Amino acid sequence: SALKKVKSPAAQEQSVKALEKFVDEVGAKRLTVEGLRRVADLAVSAAAATSNAKVKAACASLVGAAHRQVGLPFAAVVNGLAKKAGPALAKLVEEAIERNPHD
Repeated sequence: SALKKVKSPAAQEQSVKALEKFVDEVGAKRLTVEGLRRVADLAVSAAAATSNAKVKAACASLVGAAHRQVGLPFAAVVNGLAKKAGPALAKLVEEAIERNPHD
C-alpha cells in the first residue's frame, strides 16, 4: 500500500485517520467495489506492517467506519485479508466489525 512509503508512525496514523474521515464524510457506499477493496487492503496491510498501537487503532477504526456503512460485503473482503495476515490481525478486524454494526 501507499503507506509503506510513510515511515513515521504519527504520519501513518494521520493518513489512516484522513481516509476514515473521507469514508465518514463522503460515504463508503459511494466507493466502487475496487475502492472498498483498496480501503480494506490499506487498513489490513498498514496494521500488519506496524507494531505501533495508535496506527493499529486507527486501522481498526477505519475498518469500523467502512463496515458501519457497507456491512457484509466489506466485512467479507476485510476478514479474508486479515485472516491471511494472521490470527492477531484477524481478531483486531473482527472486533472492529463487532463494535461497528452495519447501519
